[in-house]
Amino acid sequence: MNHAPTLRVLPDSDQPPSRDPRASGERGVVLVITLLLLSLLAALSLAMVFSVNSDAMINGYYRNYRGAFYAADSGANVARQYMVNQIAALVPADFAISKAPLDPVEVAKVPGNVTTQYGAMTPINTDGAIGSWNGIFQISNGAGEAPTLTLIAATT
Repeated sequence: MNHAPTLRVLPDSDQPPSRDPRASGERGVVLVITLLLLSLLAALSLAMVFSVNSDAMINGYYRNYRGAFYAADSGANVARQYMVNQIAALVPADFAISKAPLDPVEVAKVPGNVTTQYGAMTPINTDGAIGSWNGIFQISNGAGEAPTLTLIAATT
């Protein structure tokens, strides 16, 4: 048997072998994966923006709720202290255990006095304390109804 010598051409070592993407079946796969990852990142960013926005709204509602609660508490305390002062003023100076300390007719006038005193809008923060809730309140009651405390927040 006679073998004929074959001539093989070796590629130039300075140049890498050429790679045809169509030959290996990679027709834009990297581009599709990149676009999918970019879409996923955009969706996650949008979800984070919605989450932060709703969290800010919830905090605002909670702040308003707490402010209204403390304002109502302040108005109720003002009215309570006014009633205590009214009743304490009715105690006679010559108070003795043997006689009734308060005149029931005068004590019955105290709720009416509260409504008269605070029937118009009254500011809570009269001395302008820094950081105090700045608003007004009103105590009203209808015929035979329980008193109602109305609060209005001042915008500052």
